[in-house]
Amino acid sequence: MKLATVGTSWITDSFLDSYLSLENAVLQAVYSRKQERARFFAQKHGAHTWYDSLAQMAADASIDAVYIASPNALHEEQAALFLQNGKHVLCEKPMAMTKKGMERLYALADREKRVYCEAIMALHNPDLPLVQSALRRLGKIRSASLDFSQLSSKYPAFLRGERPNIFLRELGGGCLMDLGIYNVYLAYLLFGQPDFISAESVFLPNRLADACGAALLQYSDKIVTLTYSKTAQSRIPSQILGDSGALTIESVSQLGEVILIDSEGQRQTLCRPRTRKELMAFEALDFMRYTEGGYLYAPYDQARKAALAVSGIMEKIRHSARGFGF
Repeated sequence: MKLATVGTSWITDSFLDSYLSLENAVLQAVYSRKQERARFFAQKHGAHTWYDSLAQMAADASIDAVYIASPNALHEEQAALFLQNGKHVLCEKPMAMTKKGMERLYALADREKRVYCEAIMALHNPDLPLVQSALRRLGKIRSASLDFSQLSSKYPAFLRGERPNIFLRELGGGCLMDLGIYNVYLAYLLFGQPDFISAESVFLPNRLADACGAALLQYSDKIVTLTYSKTAQSRIPSQILGDSGALTIESVSQLGEVILIDSEGQRQTLCRPRTRKELMAFEALDFMRYTEGGYLYAPYDQARKAALAVSGIMEKIRHSARGFGF
């Protein structure tokens, strides 16, 4: 697969380290708003073509697919441009700011017979089925608490009066869109669509973006609590509690170290932490398989259903939590 990239941050660096470790993976081109930055990034990763024009790169017939890791608010229109030009698209989360936007892009992808896929580590982690099957060993599950609170490396800059992209509402920043989406994905993958959703958020000064938040997903037989923050660091694992045991999950985004604890307190490690390089390679490999299998390929269809469901849940959380403006 001949891939192009949009975005030159650490996440694209990490993705390319993983992608280029795979068989038949080629970095064909790189885009950045600044020509010199595009050239440096392309040469760093072995590409011979770089652009400072998205339209020109989208028109490049040598490119099969594109990986998008730009600010959140830009994802939808950039993905549309590449799909319209016949490219498959792997996009960092969230692929679109609204479910309507995501539905629009899936319709476009289907029309162009191309794959449009969200980069979510837990979804593509081969340990996910182990976690899903382990739920049966917990007995009756009544509650779960999934947390992703990670102190942002950009928070000190914000406190100094700077305006990092990740804290800008107009760029789709904030903790729900950046971190909370992982909680929502895992809740959906483990428990399905909730019956009712309520949420609240705390916003940064001048309401730039949400600093932290919580959502309550109610099912007919259980309650799942989601918490997320970019202004504090979590120190304890997430938990799923049943009347015959519990699961602890060290990382909801990566499924790092999942431990089953039975009713007698005996512990069994189901999954051990994987490196980011491994996890992003799983994403890239699934994406390549989707493009080879075709846009009607069953595993791709399952990933699409999950992405649409999660987008809908995220939208309901924003509508419930007072203060969101999109």
